[in-house]
Amino acid sequence: MNGRVTLAMLAVAVAAAVYVYGFAIPGQTEKEAADLRAKKLVTLTPEQIVRLELPLSGGERAKLVREPGAKEWRLEAPRMLRADAYVIEGILTALGQLEVELTIDDVPADRAQFGLGESAPRIEIAPQSGDPIRLALGTDAPVGAVRYVESSTRPGVILAVTSSMLGELEPDLEKLRDKSVIPLEPRQVQQVQVEVGGKPLVTVQRHPGSQETLEKAGSEDIAVEKAGDWDLAQPLAEKADGDRIFRYLQDLHFARAESFVDDPGKPAEYGLEKPDARVRLIPAGDGTVELAIGRKDDKVYARVDGTGPVLQVPARVLDGLPRQLFDYRNKRVFEVNAPDVERI
Repeated sequence: MNGRVTLAMLAVAVAAAVYVYGFAIPGQTEKEAADLRAKKLVTLTPEQIVRLELPLSGGERAKLVREPGAKEWRLEAPRMLRADAYVIEGILTALGQLEVELTIDDVPADRAQFGLGESAPRIEIAPQSGDPIRLALGTDAPVGAVRYVESSTRPGVILAVTSSMLGELEPDLEKLRDKSVIPLEPRQVQQVQVEVGGKPLVTVQRHPGSQETLEKAGSEDIAVEKAGDWDLAQPLAEKADGDRIFRYLQDLHFARAESFVDDPGKPAEYGLEKPDARVRLIPAGDGTVELAIGRKDDKVYARVDGTGPVLQVPARVLDGLPRQLFDYRNKRVFEVNAPDVERI
């Protein structure tokens, strides 16, 4: 009898476990996921977004676009500029983290009391296909550390989200623009031409097969740390000091503009009428980048391709450039792979 009772209780326990793990928990998990989706103000993932329009702190609007699948963003308004991909990524992440804390269904006719009149700052987030999401940003609520918002995905209601989460969504133009000096990574550069004082100094290029070796070495982060083999092409042909060349390319890659002159005067005002140096970077495909670098009043300035803004840059962009042919020549007397040595 006791055995039968035990078996019966065991069967009930098994049935309960099957119900809990087979139906109750998955159902609860799905409900929690649905509730979480319902709280999200922007359901697009960062990868889906190809256009973003934001209010700027100065009253203008920024329009940012990128090609589908690309990491690089560009500003189309209020002026054509390269955009800072890391800053934009942070904005997209902030949009994805916005959660609805409060919903007001009975909306009064006068929405101005929520700061949601015609003058309200507006955000537009557009995927490659489908309708864009439009957000209007209102004022902070009297209590609760939340801010009123309207969304095109939930017409007819006023929402409230945590105020601190909206801080990234009304930036100034200087924060959005890309401050890198050159738009190339070192691993992309196949040839470098250097002029000093208006005269050609050297042309160096990757040794044939060097790029393939870098790509086989592993990830992009690993490849960017490896110089690869370089050759001198002008004024003589021999092996070059790849480490020295690549260190300078890395300096250029990591250098950031300290300020911008968007409407520059005469080139002589920045030491660029007869620049101290010109560096041409030639990638595998199209798109040669020429950087003119000059010094004026103890400040170093640079301009890319002779157009656009003049950049004030760190002094190392000019001072770190090798200026003698000897600097580019390979200085090793002989090279040996230590593990291959069997006798000295």
